[in-house]
Amino acid sequence: MHFLEIKEYTNDSSQEEIEVLMRRIFLYEKDLIIYREMPKVSDFQLDVYFNKLKEIIDRRKKYYMIIDLTETQSLTLWEIKLKIKQMFTPFLFTIKHVSVNTGKNVTLNITARFQYKNVGFNSCSFHTSFPKALKSISVKRAVPKKSRLKSNKTSANHVCINQAGLWE
Repeated sequence: MHFLEIKEYTNDSSQEEIEVLMRRIFLYEKDLIIYREMPKVSDFQLDVYFNKLKEIIDRRKKYYMIIDLTETQSLTLWEIKLKIKQMFTPFLFTIKHVSVNTGKNVTLNITARFQYKNVGFNSCSFHTSFPKALKSISVKRAVPKKSRLKSNKTSANHVCINQAGLWE
C-alpha cells in the first residue's frame, strides 16, 4: 500500500500516486460520496478529483456528499477557491446536500464556511466530526421532499420563514 506524502501533487506525479489520490473520493453508500481533501491542495490534484467525480456521479441520480477537510492545512489560495467552485458547478443539481467536516480547527471552519457556501450547493452544513457529518446526511435523507418546503401560511401564534430563509 502506498501512502501519499504531504506535498502539492503536480502533473509529474507517478501513476501510483494518482491512483491513491483517486481513492480519496469514493461511494461510501449508494448515494453518499466521501471526498477527502489533501493536506496541500493543488490544481493538479483537483483535476484528478474532478475526473473521479465524473466517473462516480450518474447525473440521473441524486447524491449526498461529505467533504472531509480534517487533513487539510489551508484553503486560502484564491486560484484554488476558484478551481473548487468550477469543479463542483457541473454537479450542483445532482448533489442534494453537502456536509463539510472540518474537525476542531476553528480557522479552517471559518475558511471552509466561506469557501463552500460560495460554491452554490443547494444545501450545505458544517461539522466538527465525521459522525456528525454522517448524521446530518441521515437527517436530510429522512425528511420527505414536500415537508422541506417552507409554508407561507401563518397563524396568530406562528412566524413563517420562506424558502429564502427570510422572516414573514
